[in-house]
Amino acid sequence: MVRTVVAGLDGSPESLSAAGWAAREAVSRRLPLRLIHAWEWQPYNYDTRGSLADPDETRHWAEAIPREASAALRLRYRGGHADADAAALAGEGSPTSR
Repeated sequence: MVRTVVAGLDGSPESLSAAGWAAREAVSRRLPLRLIHAWEWQPYNYDTRGSLADPDETRHWAEAIPREASAALRLRYRGGHADADAAALAGEGSPTSR
């Protein structure tokens, strides 16, 4: 079993700070870093215009959170750690139940 440093993201400044802390830990321990953003599709989600949200568009934005954080951390820790992985978990039910 490979040891991994894992950080959950919700897009908030606090979660991005936590991802930075996790990246520093991963570098210092020479372990892979996994950034996770879990979201729950709601059939009646509304976008910023007040229209029903498109599931594909919602998934795109949910997957962008860990992808963009991972890219920023790769640049910051380019010399020390390039093994930052981004994943978005989508599924039915509460993200905390996964």
